[in-house]
Amino acid sequence: MAQLIAAQQVLENTWTEQPLEEDGNAGPFVAPSTPTLYPLAFWRAHREAIIASAQAGALPLGLLLQPDDAVEEIAADLPTWR
Repeated sequence: MAQLIAAQQVLENTWTEQPLEEDGNAGPFVAPSTPTLYPLAFWRAHREAIIASAQAGALPLGLLLQPDDAVEEIAADLPTWR
């Protein structure tokens, strides 16, 4: 398993990345069992379900941004993430 650096420690990376479908669409939302990184297109399609799932399962969530993604559209959601 890959490792990452967090809080000045080397940790096992338990995060998974939610892929988009081949056509670039979000596809269905399924509540994750591990911390998950969501592409912006998936976040747009399933924002409320992702937030509810993260809060219910107390799992951290992350957003995987690309260089051309407009971060302004997610600014109000930042307090949701931990």
